[in-house]
Amino acid sequence: MLKFRVGSVSLFGLAAIAGLVFSSFGQSAPDFRKGSMNITVTLNGAPLPDMPVNVKQIRHHFGFGGAMAYWPLDSSMILKRYNQKHPDDTLESYTAYIARFGDVASKYEETFAKYFEWITPENEMKWTDVQYIRDADNYYKGDTLVAIADRNDMKIRGHNLFWNEHMGWIPDWADSIAYTAWSGDASYFDTGLAIIDQRTDECLDHYKGKCAHWDIINEIVHGQVDTIFDAKLGGKYGTLKALTKMEDAAIFEHILKRAVTVDNTPLYCLNDYNMVSRWSRNDKIPDSYSTVVNGLIGKGCKIDIIGCEGHFGTLFNDNQFTAATLKSNLDYVASLVPTGEIWITECDFEANNEAQAAEWIGTLMDVCFSHPRVGGIVLWTPYQGNRWREQLTSYVVDTSLAEVPMGAKWREKIAAWTTNETKTTGADGKIAVTGFQGKYRITYTWNNILTDTTVYLGPGTDAFNVTVMTDTVGIRTVGRTPRGNRTTVYINNSPVSFAMPSTVREPLFVKAYSLSGKLLAQVPVAMHSGKCSLAPLPAGCYLYRIGTATRNYHTMVDMNFR
Repeated sequence: MLKFRVGSVSLFGLAAIAGLVFSSFGQSAPDFRKGSMNITVTLNGAPLPDMPVNVKQIRHHFGFGGAMAYWPLDSSMILKRYNQKHPDDTLESYTAYIARFGDVASKYEETFAKYFEWITPENEMKWTDVQYIRDADNYYKGDTLVAIADRNDMKIRGHNLFWNEHMGWIPDWADSIAYTAWSGDASYFDTGLAIIDQRTDECLDHYKGKCAHWDIINEIVHGQVDTIFDAKLGGKYGTLKALTKMEDAAIFEHILKRAVTVDNTPLYCLNDYNMVSRWSRNDKIPDSYSTVVNGLIGKGCKIDIIGCEGHFGTLFNDNQFTAATLKSNLDYVASLVPTGEIWITECDFEANNEAQAAEWIGTLMDVCFSHPRVGGIVLWTPYQGNRWREQLTSYVVDTSLAEVPMGAKWREKIAAWTTNETKTTGADGKIAVTGFQGKYRITYTWNNILTDTTVYLGPGTDAFNVTVMTDTVGIRTVGRTPRGNRTTVYINNSPVSFAMPSTVREPLFVKAYSLSGKLLAQVPVAMHSGKCSLAPLPAGCYLYRIGTATRNYHTMVDMNFR
């Protein structure tokens, strides 16, 4: 069965209304990524026939994501990178570079919103970036990317809380604590555990409610020997063991169980590489990963996502980057860890040319979308101007943000998995639509009034009905005014303008209160030139507020809706 979830609805009976009734029944399409919607359009409770209804998918349940860096948005960081890479360039070259990246900065957000529905901050949430100086928190870069995601209805994968692989992935000041402990002052292991707890508490609390996923620990089975610690540890260890001297499973369990006390709403992910790449059967990384993860799950740890980084490297060539190989490796990981979604969290590769890159990404998308355990793909180098290795060719846009063949293929595949249908209701006011799981905007126009509502079709077991109401007269919205973050609505054809942050995504309502503060009526304001009204209230003085369900942005007194 599929669950038909609704983002926001309002049920009230104060006015003559036109409404939509939605219900979802069992999955009828053979594709497990689809569901069926039965939609009934009513007017004043009666079926409304011959009504064209558009059902348009605006977001996908499957994750299509990209890693985003902050630096292209910051002129000082652009200049710093230029000086590092081109110390001997001429003034003319410098001027051209700055002009080009100035143009990139203005289009950077728009480009990511065009290609992706998820953002993973590449470095901006990592411990080394947030707290490179002890107790000097530096969240502004990550906050900027979160704001971009919020403005564009994109989700955030928090990345990462801890990076276990080696000491280069923790702040230098934390490295010095580990070195002091291993040099003979074992009391510093207590300090190491304390700063791990502090990092867990502060970072998860700062981003609480803002991240749909969290990569809690990165590279859990790839602990490497650092030359400083080699003689003391004599083998693989990882940063978390070096800081605490606890065994990997013990410190991982400690972090995971502490994390849920701070924010247990995101899906938790443990990442590692060589999980679905060519080498996965040779170095037994999936086997090692499954031993750790299954053990942690057995101890009651929250692990929702199996993170397969997907750095395919140079060893995937024409004969190896095939649907059969990719599916076999995904099946192998799925067999080892029987619970949780599988995500390709950091996909990049080195193709011979742009045409081959487009072919490879098409193959990967097909295999992942058709695999029942895979929940999403995140491209790690989607912008040619920001690659952690220059030989990587897995980008959707070039250095000037112009689309390349791989970008066209990425969008082509997503478009093929997007539902957009217009059907006309029958005599019973009903239509039926089968569509891919995700967020939908459903609209119809009656008597020159546009009714617009957003619903979510996702996996689940429950079916239910929802009524969304509109009216014939009263409030008409025209969206943002040109100046600042102001919104204008027309009430009885008179404009009312008020400040509202551009990041607000919740639906607006007009709410009527008695002077004692009792809510008497709440009417949704359609944000696409729709109209609605409050029914006439008894004679008296009332407060009217415009705002979301939880916050008000404008208050009016004794307005006459008659």
